[in-house]
Order: sequence, then C-alpha cells, then structure tokens
Amino acid sequence: MYNRIVKQGYTAIEQFVEDREFENLHIDFKRSSDGGQSRKLTQSDRQNLAKEISGFGNSEGGVVVWGIDCSDDEDGADVAHEETMINNPLRYASLLEGAISGCTIPPHKDIKNHVVETNNDKGFVVTLIPSSDAAPHRTIYNHLYYIRAGSNFHPAPHEFLAGMFGRRPQPDLRHKWVVGVPEIATDSLKIGIGLLIYNYGRGIAIDIYCTVISTNLPGTRCRIEFEPRDQGQTNWKDRFGFGFHFSTISAWNYRLPPDCFDQPVVLQLYLTPPFEGSLSLNGTVGSGTSGKFQFKIDQDASSIEMIYSRIIKRLKTDSPDDPDFTDLISELHGIES
Repeated sequence: MYNRIVKQGYTAIEQFVEDREFENLHIDFKRSSDGGQSRKLTQSDRQNLAKEISGFGNSEGGVVVWGIDCSDDEDGADVAHEETMINNPLRYASLLEGAISGCTIPPHKDIKNHVVETNNDKGFVVTLIPSSDAAPHRTIYNHLYYIRAGSNFHPAPHEFLAGMFGRRPQPDLRHKWVVGVPEIATDSLKIGIGLLIYNYGRGIAIDIYCTVISTNLPGTRCRIEFEPRDQGQTNWKDRFGFGFHFSTISAWNYRLPPDCFDQPVVLQLYLTPPFEGSLSLNGTVGSGTSGKFQFKIDQDASSIEMIYSRIIKRLKTDSPDDPDFTDLISELHGIES
C-alpha cells in the first residue's frame, strides 16, 4: 500500500476517497486536529501518532494517511469519506519525524514518512510503520500497549504481552532483483534476472525457502529457464516442475545472518516477438522462523513490446553499461533499479 501511494501520488489518495476505501488491519486514515496550521504538533495528533506506532508496531505493521477524514458507512465500517488536506505537508512530515522517538518506549526506529503534495502548499503525509523487532511498544502519554485488530487499535491483553516479552529477534526475509546485461541469442532477447533473498530482520534465518512460478509468458516463442546458483547443492536443495515452477529450501546447516543476502537462482528470460499476452510471475520467500513475503512481476503485452523495441535499439547503438539501458531492463520487469 505504501509503495502504491509513493508511486501513484495524489491519484492513489483520490482513489481511496472515490472508492470509499475501508480502514483495515494495515491502513488507517487520520485527520489532523488543526490541519497542520501550527508550527508544533498538536497534543491530539501526537497521541494519535503514539497509538499508531504502538498498535502497528506491535502487530503486522501498517500505513497511516494523514489528511483523510473517515466516517461510518451504512454497515458501520470506517471508510475514507473526504480529503482534509494538510497545510504545509513538508513541515507536518518534519513535525512527525521529530515526535516519533518520544511517542513510545522503546522507540520504533524503522518508520518512514512520505509527502504527497498538491497545489497551494497543501497535501498529505503517509507514514509507514512496519512490524517491529523491538516490540512490544508502550505509549508514553497513557502507558498502554496497543495492537491492531480489524480497523481499530485496542489495548493489548495480558496473554499477548506475556508472549512478546523475552521474544527472540526474528528474521525478516524479502526479495531483491538484480538485472543482468542482455544479449541477442539467435532471434531472442535474453535477459538474466538474479533473485536475491535479503534478511532485513534482527534474527538469523534458518530453513529458508523460495518459490517462483511463471504463470504466463507474453508469446508462444518466449520461454523462461531457472538457473540455480548453487550447482554443487551445498546450501540449497532445488526442485523443478514442468519448466515454469522453481522452488528451493536451504540445507539444514545453512543460516542467513541479519543484513546479509544470498542468490539461489537466476531467471533466464527469452523474449521473442510477437507479444500477445502478459508477462506474469509470482514468488514467495520466507523461513521457518519468519513469515512469508510474496512478490510478483506483471507487465502487459503493449508495455513489453515498447520496452523490448527500445532495448534492442539501444543494444545496437549504445554500450550496455549505459545507466539508461539498465533502467529499461528494470522497467520491463517492473523492478525498481
């Protein structure tokens, strides 16, 4: 959700209100008590921020959109009702940043704020509060621990807190893409895409797994091949299925420390016109001691055709090391370069 707002900007905000988006486990809409008029964060906004940090940080994480007012729909659910833009959203984001460390004990260190500006120095601030490895977090203003349940924050029950205190740091595995330099192979454009598994958490990951499924290729002459990087099968045990399914799990004695990564597989993609369908790929990474993280690539035929032509042209005229060239390959797969 956060990445969608960052990418689409004000369009995503408008869509929330137009569609009367429901507040849910991972998104909350907030109206600033003074619309961002003051040079200081109001007490009400500070308390709301503290509750958001505690509730999302102690749960599965979430996103707060400051500048949207909520109301009950006919079923009693909280939905995005109207825009209540923040005056000087850059200043308001700075006020939020300055307040974060003083909202909870312990402080949540991984929070991000993104500003969505419109005309007349007004806009919105989007706060990303990930699930915290330092949980549980207690609010300073009323000394309560909160959790997110449905579309609301509730004081955490004793049993929940008892399970969190003394909890060992957990790994947090996510994927990253590394795009290689393409080449023309016979009548196809061959592109290698390395899949990295990165541990963003504070704990060591064991029993690491990865699955990649190619659900659709853009043409009958296109194909995808999975090239394992651990050919000696020392760290990873690979499985293949029908040429479009790859899965692997780490060896029993293999571990991935925090802030480290490994590359279990490279996807070799062969693109050959004509392109009549989408390029679709789904995947999952995770471990025995963490949750799973899902990702996908999804590009329609017209986008592939356009970017393919530009890549071929640049291959014939420029150096493959040109930064713009790398951007084209990343764009083809919807990858942030």
